[in-house]
Amino acid sequence: RHDSPNAGHPESFVAGALHVRLGGPTRYPDRLSEKAWLGEGYPDPGTRDIRSTVSLLKASAWISLTIVLCILFCNFSISWGIHHALAPLTLPSPRGRGLG
Repeated sequence: RHDSPNAGHPESFVAGALHVRLGGPTRYPDRLSEKAWLGEGYPDPGTRDIRSTVSLLKASAWISLTIVLCILFCNFSISWGIHHALAPLTLPSPRGRGLG
């Protein structure tokens, strides 16, 4: 179990995706915290792994943006279609026309 439940999920995802070891003992100004290792058995990350992490985050952001835009487009298309399908036909008003 990781001390930080919110950070544990993304850290473990990156550790598994890049096959690196993250976490472990963390030094704070006032103490040393013994945190769990994520990706235990893998090597420590290097410079190349940092670049890979940035690429992974960019790809995740683009995928998320695409999914959100598709959901918004579908919702708009459905609501627009329902609105126009239920709208009554508008016929020209007979007022204003002269008879005869």
